[in-house]
Amino acid sequence: MNEENKNPIFGPERVVDTDFRDSRKLHYDFFKHLTTLSTGSILLLVTFLEKIFQNPQWPRLIIWVICTFILVTLGSLLSMLLSTVIIENSGKHKKSVGTLADISGFLNLTFFVTALILLAIFVGKNFS
Repeated sequence: MNEENKNPIFGPERVVDTDFRDSRKLHYDFFKHLTTLSTGSILLLVTFLEKIFQNPQWPRLIIWVICTFILVTLGSLLSMLLSTVIIENSGKHKKSVGTLADISGFLNLTFFVTALILLAIFVGKNFS
């Protein structure tokens, strides 16, 4: 037993807040899907960019889109790592880890939406 909190660390006696763990597992899955969408978007953009747009207008915008998707991918990996640490510790983690995970998640979602908006602007400018 752990002398600090008198709860067993390992074994079936371990006290676990299952609702909290399930919530964090959903966070992990969300970031896993966000990572998949971001990397897939990067691959599709790089693959089809030359074939679809012969002389694109605002070519720097597509660079911003790709960089933003890269930021989302890296940030989602960080969020997944933090969620894993939180799940592993059954919610008995430092508050700063949870706060960092929440901030990272918010930034990832913001960057993902930003990348989609920039991509829509790029496509609208080049197809009009």
